[in-house]
Amino acid sequence: MRRGMPLLTGTVVALAMGLTMPLTASASGGTSARAAASNKAPIVVGTIAALTGAKVIAPPTTLAPTLRAWVKSVNATGGINGRKVKLVIKDDQGDAAKGVAAVQDLINQDHVVAILAPVDPGTESAWKTAIDSAKIPVIGVPSSLFWDTDPNYFPVGTTIAAGTLGAAIVAKGAGGTKYGYAYCAELAVCKQAIPVVEAAAKNAGMSFGTAVAISSSSADLTAPCLELRGAGVDALVLGVQNPIMLSQQCATQGYKPVLVASENVWTTPGILTNDATNNRLWTNSREFPPFANAPQVKAFKKALAKYASGIKPDFNTTNAWTSGLLFAKAAKAVKGEVTPAKLVAVMRKMKNEKLGGLSPGPLNFSDPAYHPTSCFYTIRVKNAKLVAVNDLKYRCIKQSVLKPIIMASS
Repeated sequence: MRRGMPLLTGTVVALAMGLTMPLTASASGGTSARAAASNKAPIVVGTIAALTGAKVIAPPTTLAPTLRAWVKSVNATGGINGRKVKLVIKDDQGDAAKGVAAVQDLINQDHVVAILAPVDPGTESAWKTAIDSAKIPVIGVPSSLFWDTDPNYFPVGTTIAAGTLGAAIVAKGAGGTKYGYAYCAELAVCKQAIPVVEAAAKNAGMSFGTAVAISSSSADLTAPCLELRGAGVDALVLGVQNPIMLSQQCATQGYKPVLVASENVWTTPGILTNDATNNRLWTNSREFPPFANAPQVKAFKKALAKYASGIKPDFNTTNAWTSGLLFAKAAKAVKGEVTPAKLVAVMRKMKNEKLGGLSPGPLNFSDPAYHPTSCFYTIRVKNAKLVAVNDLKYRCIKQSVLKPIIMASS
């Protein structure tokens, strides 16, 4: 639920496993075709997302325009080592079978050297096998737990386990003492995330009250609101399709807990000004907040405005931009033909990479089997505006706390 998921929290996708389907991707075919490419030919990268048609997640409408803007910005300054970058975009419509086919096309027909900023947690685990077979690096903000441990995934945003713990830490800091979870009834992964949310509460120093399933078709949410209030939940994770409706109906019952949601909840119309969410809603952001005041954020917005006029920066734009930054840095360091294997080798050698101050903490990928991005930013709604608490200053999860959770989940 990710990046195009105003309705879902980072915890919802923590255990996203999806469907495993027969795959036919050929690593050798894609590699040999790339090796034969001219040094003057474009460097091809791809992305895949549920851009249309998905019934549960909201489409990441700013993702493709931002990636195109990043490509234009790179090519306008000479490309990468004198070579232009070409972007191939695939829309899987939130369908696992279409996702598998799209990724196979990216690998075997388009011969991409990397996949940037994928956004579809509902299909990601289905096409993961194709990625692992071809050993194509995937760079982006994670939608699944395996980004911590899969050698072909390179997270530029906070990984799921750390993000889940971070949400609980933010809730605790906002005054929460007993954690609760309202989750979408439509996706199995929502329910599967309950143990992760419980563990997060414990590690943040809170008790866990209860978890309630919310159907997107339910018009009367009185019962779940009363259940949450009865359980003593005073900090609630909103993993539902309509966070405003739930917050409003609970407030009508006199139940007004601290609210915690994923960063993409901010794209929900009215979320900032509604009385039920204004001054009550918090999140831990897994990528840099586009409304922060830091100079590097202002530079990003200036570049985005130049190459994608009319696009309002959100968390899909920051996902796309930081993914591009890491790819460009790695590709520039490659000697000779840019291949997936060379990109991976370069990124493995990166140490405490901060992408010019736009990554949530230092990035380290030296260990193929364990490379979480464990820091996050804190954001809240205050007086109907988004506020980046402490601007770009981030907080990090201790590895002594994080690693046992990640390894137990892998």
